[in-house]
Amino acid sequence: MKVIVQIKFSSEKERLTKFGDFRYIVYMTSKKEEHGVMDRFMQLMSKELGVPPNRIHYQGRQGENYIFELD
Repeated sequence: MKVIVQIKFSSEKERLTKFGDFRYIVYMTSKKEEHGVMDRFMQLMSKELGVPPNRIHYQGRQGENYIFELD
């Protein structure tokens, strides 16, 4: 299953907004360059999707969107 995510870094509050089937906007308080930001992102997505983080795999980017595959 393909999940399409737009990540907004340096936001005031961490939150996740779903729009459409498996499309999300994730607001992260961390900056893109900070250590561990992707680990925190994977925890948020794991909780939202109800799967362990090791089942979410980064596939690449399409413009501003990050594409992930669930197995």
